[in-house]
Amino acid sequence: METFTIHSNTLGKALEELKTQLGATATSGLKEQQLTFNNATGRGQVTGLSLKGRINYLEFDVTFKEDTQILLGTETQNSLFFAYCVEGSLRHKFSENHQSVTLEPFQTAIMANSVSPLNVLEFKAGERTNVSIIGVYGLLQADKPNTIRYQLKETFLEQNQEDYRFVGSYNLKIADSVSQLQNLKMTGLVRALMTEGLVHIILAMEIQQHQRDKLLKDEVLGSLNSRDRRLVKEVSDFIKNYPETNKTVTDLSEKVGISPAKLQEGFRLMHNTTVNDFIRNERINKAEMLLKTTDLNISEIVYTIGFSSRSYFSKIFKEKYNCSPVEYKSKIKLAVTA
Repeated sequence: METFTIHSNTLGKALEELKTQLGATATSGLKEQQLTFNNATGRGQVTGLSLKGRINYLEFDVTFKEDTQILLGTETQNSLFFAYCVEGSLRHKFSENHQSVTLEPFQTAIMANSVSPLNVLEFKAGERTNVSIIGVYGLLQADKPNTIRYQLKETFLEQNQEDYRFVGSYNLKIADSVSQLQNLKMTGLVRALMTEGLVHIILAMEIQQHQRDKLLKDEVLGSLNSRDRRLVKEVSDFIKNYPETNKTVTDLSEKVGISPAKLQEGFRLMHNTTVNDFIRNERINKAEMLLKTTDLNISEIVYTIGFSSRSYFSKIFKEKYNCSPVEYKSKIKLAVTA
């Protein structure tokens, strides 16, 4: 097995270590650095973002030619890590002799290093792995109540005398935010502000997911296998791209080859909602976009997004945006002319 070691928890030094070991080339921007490699080791990119409060974001989008482990340490004691897998799989353990767990696509995990100074990340040979890791370092020094760092220490470190690890359920909303982060086109200060904001959103969603998982306990993972989860995501993407399409749960199930019950279970576990509520929400999202970007009147928008009742559309639009579609459109016009 190929082994690479990152000793420093300072982003710049950590990526410099990894650059040398991977034989990668490096590019950098404001708060952001990226390694790219395509050689005998494998190919891919490692992206790092440095945020305030000793928070680092690392994203691996890599395919190694051999089974590979990256030792993330040795300065990780009293630190906290939030991982999310978009593609492939990732195995984690606290030391080379510690029991490992596997993180699958769309799954979250939290690792709190109360004792161990090391995290071992294992990548399978020939498998493209896309995983993001948010590290919050040096929490032992967090002594100011009512700060995020102090609350994280109280929640995940001080209540656990041993290393803490929790592999949670599947969440597609986090995948959407990670995708937004990966596809940002801005540069300079705007990009730096957008990336920092998205990393904090991802962190908040992972903490929220953990709270929900702890509450649900054994119901968290359900009965979905990896194929089922991919099909649920395929249906989710179809609905986002074509929310106006009038398809029933049965129609959507038949489209991808999954049972209606499995599809509903998938939406409950991965979106925390039903298929029909998800469709309705995506239609309202599209309506809001059309109000902002087109000159279509309300009746035309109702038809475009697949609703048959204008009054029903207005009712659920107001529930989400706390104003009617007409009022919303008027506010946009006032903002443009101001």
